[in-house]
Amino acid sequence: MDGEEILEKIENINMRINALKNVIIKYTNGELSESDSLEQLLDDELFQESYSDRKDDCITEIGIIIEHILKIKYCTNDRNHKTWINSIKTHRGTFEKYVRWGSKKSVDRLIKHTSENINDCYEYGVVLYTRDSDEYPDLKVGLSQIPEECPWTLEEIIDETIDYLLNKLDEEEK
Repeated sequence: MDGEEILEKIENINMRINALKNVIIKYTNGELSESDSLEQLLDDELFQESYSDRKDDCITEIGIIIEHILKIKYCTNDRNHKTWINSIKTHRGTFEKYVRWGSKKSVDRLIKHTSENINDCYEYGVVLYTRDSDEYPDLKVGLSQIPEECPWTLEEIIDETIDYLLNKLDEEEK
């Protein structure tokens, strides 16, 4: 185990200790009942502890989804479409896991933060596309066609089909 792995484990332990402290404080203050599941309460606290780290992760995940939607749409060579489609599915799944998308225990603060910063996600996706266009000429043609502002909502990016998202780009171009 190297130094970085050890530091990660220590950080994880500290996060768990903080979560346990928060649960104990809530219980002491009468905010919890004895019937509450300690395991579930700790899980919820750990999730909240990791909230600030997850904000950036959420922006990144959505940005990568956007990058690959743009590549599917504007790449003049369809060599990687299947890879990009699989990547979109993977990054959607990761985002959904981070925010517990569609569940009763969804992390509304993360969803709200990501939704309010959808243009940052979009800009990040465009930056990734642009960076790759320097290396792959078949992406250069699309640079002039990319809309200046994000044409989708967060809900559309996560819940709609890829065809729907591509068609929405067509609407923006008109």
